[in-house]
Amino acid sequence: MWAEERGKGHDDLLAAWPAVTARVPGAKLWIVGEGDDRPRLEARARDLGVSGDVHFHGRVSDEELGRLYRRASVFAMPSRQEGFGLVYAEAMWHALPCIGSTSDAAGHVIRDGETGVLVPYGDVPAIASALCGLLGQPERALRMGAAARRHAVDRFGYPRFRRDLLAALDLG
Repeated sequence: MWAEERGKGHDDLLAAWPAVTARVPGAKLWIVGEGDDRPRLEARARDLGVSGDVHFHGRVSDEELGRLYRRASVFAMPSRQEGFGLVYAEAMWHALPCIGSTSDAAGHVIRDGETGVLVPYGDVPAIASALCGLLGQPERALRMGAAARRHAVDRFGYPRFRRDLLAALDLG
């Protein structure tokens, strides 16, 4: 949540959250990371009336991040500027279905409708719909999460990395 990374979709997630909590009561949005944009985002959550449903975790240890992934139901970062999407692969490794944007590298990691949902960048109703479609249907989220885990292991696990690296270096 760095100030120079406003294109990560935090504003859109916050804007979608009133619609999400209206359809999925008790849903919580966790924003992890630190940056000087945090006060503005906290004020935005207050202005939208969702500050009680949004928790800003700040910077966390790797151990705590793992705990948060294990407690989460969905990972969402509808960014416009993610270069590769490592964070999506990391969330998928933890068996989380992902919501990402069609405007960045999310589409190279997320299989739309299988391991998560791709939405147009900045399309708040589409983001809310994707979130509600997963948070409101836990069985669907679990199925997509299991597919996400399989995809992450197959595509980003060490055996695949080793094979691809050796091929790229013309050693395999």
